[in-house]
Amino acid sequence: MSPKVFISHSAKTDPAQNVKRQLIGALKAAGFGVWEQEELKLNPGEHWLSGLHEWVAGCSAAVVLLSKAALVSPFVQAEVSWLLFRKALDENLPIIPLAVEDIEEEDVPDYLKRTTNLAYRQWWTMSSIDDTTTRVLAEIRKVTLRDWNDPLIFAAQEAVSLIADATDAELLRAGDRIKCDLQGWMPQQLSRHTRFVEALLSGISLPEVARTLNILTNVEARNRRKVLRMIATARVRHDVVKEIPGIAIGPQADRVFGLAIRQPSVAEWHIYRPFSGSRGISFDFYSLLASKQEDSNFDVLKDLRSQVRKECVGTEGEHFVSEDDVDAELALIGSVSPAIAMFKSQSDWPTLLAALRDTCQDLTLGIFAVDEGFHHTTIAAGCEDNEDNLHREFISALRILNHGATG
Repeated sequence: MSPKVFISHSAKTDPAQNVKRQLIGALKAAGFGVWEQEELKLNPGEHWLSGLHEWVAGCSAAVVLLSKAALVSPFVQAEVSWLLFRKALDENLPIIPLAVEDIEEEDVPDYLKRTTNLAYRQWWTMSSIDDTTTRVLAEIRKVTLRDWNDPLIFAAQEAVSLIADATDAELLRAGDRIKCDLQGWMPQQLSRHTRFVEALLSGISLPEVARTLNILTNVEARNRRKVLRMIATARVRHDVVKEIPGIAIGPQADRVFGLAIRQPSVAEWHIYRPFSGSRGISFDFYSLLASKQEDSNFDVLKDLRSQVRKECVGTEGEHFVSEDDVDAELALIGSVSPAIAMFKSQSDWPTLLAALRDTCQDLTLGIFAVDEGFHHTTIAAGCEDNEDNLHREFISALRILNHGATG
């Protein structure tokens, strides 16, 4: 399977059509496949956005043909926004803007100016179509091509089509079509192919994700776990995570496993998870805290210090946290106690997500889940069982959800 180049353009512009035809011919002659709107063929009942998502997720390069019509086209803006999410996580993805008309600098939206690291004048200089085509091919050839026969790429493309304007029936069908068994793959191996899926999904609203999760609960368990594992192991850079509320769904989300919180000014995550032989806080503590949530007096939370310290005692009797640490963590976790109170009713995802959104305005927050007996370090990208690595790797695996569609 040859690498694909995605071409974004406005169908209303004649100059764009002429450049597109010559560019397609040159790309195909060089051995590249091309994806552009005229090739989008859908089965009855399928939404055209599903096809576009698959193309954006699977392309190895993109060319944006800029015209006056393209600058105001909502479709071009959406396509470029999706591509920018991918580029934020994959610096090797070339996104090449080409002006097919005379365009003033002040007319170019900021989101298009961020598509490359080239100087502004270099973006738009197009002395001839032949010279431009040569430059495009040279830029694309710089990319280290992936193994396009890797079945994980197919699975990633399928995962992208699970959401974004899909009907309930389409979600069910997409979940059932996941063919690749991901259970035997370690997260490090999955991450190379799935981090762009994470970026694409980050533009979907919380209500839409809640609906998707509810639909997936009705999918055959084997297929549902594959989809969830695909999403959960997507690696996200710290600068993408920063200040964005979100959730992380674990590889086999049969029960909620823990809570992660980060204050805006603090780089380190506070990880809260059931006590299982390593540092953590049990569901008994969550329940106790939830029972106190109607009393916002911090002294009430401080009185729970002994309960927390009891949960954080190691096998040799040593304490993993100081009393000051306990007080600080109690203050932090107390601010999200309404959400914690709902941890045991994970089937009610819409309400849980709404509670998190309402109570965590100034925090970055994540939830991760796991089935019985599944070791927590596997969620954290296979890192060793120590707190520093868990903090760092959890950031990489966090499932980011913006409050609304981007672009």
